[in-house]
Amino acid sequence: MRPDYNRAANMAYKSLISLQVNTLPVDPLAILKRCRNTIIHTYDDIMPRFDVTDRFCFRTFVMQNNDAMTIRKEINGHTVYELFYDSHANPRRMRFTLAHELGHILLNHKMETSWEEQEADYFAAQLLAPRPVFNVLAVHGFDTSSPELIAITFNLSQAAAAIAARTPIHQPDNQLYRDVADQFAEFAAYATGKSAS
Repeated sequence: MRPDYNRAANMAYKSLISLQVNTLPVDPLAILKRCRNTIIHTYDDIMPRFDVTDRFCFRTFVMQNNDAMTIRKEINGHTVYELFYDSHANPRRMRFTLAHELGHILLNHKMETSWEEQEADYFAAQLLAPRPVFNVLAVHGFDTSSPELIAITFNLSQAAAAIAARTPIHQPDNQLYRDVADQFAEFAAYATGKSAS
């Protein structure tokens, strides 16, 4: 199978619309906490389960140097996700990582294939730096190809901003796209010093 980027983008846009998110930066942890089928733990929360007190050892040997990890379980016929994350990791990088994990959850991934990783990355890019918002800002001179500017504007790490900069430009022929652009119009006007019309 190949990643379905439209599906990933649409899920990100639906999330922003249904939760009425209309300013940046988007907080993926707040969205994750609203997922009823998701249990969230910090690494600090679960270290005692493994009888480990050293964070470096826990992160390195137990969590395999991952900033976050999600496990999918089937319990009584229901899918449940258990998310573990390093609350001490770089906050900008962690925002993208948590959005990536949210993508796995909302896209109902089994987390077994590389195309799912690509879809989750695309979801994260569209959630944290939505292309409709890019394009509204671009009308006012925002350089949507500059990872440095994207990192600052959308509060992302350089690596996450580079992923966001590479995401294809969706054509505004999709109602979800237009709804996200409308929802962020006031924010975009404020950010660019223009009045919303």
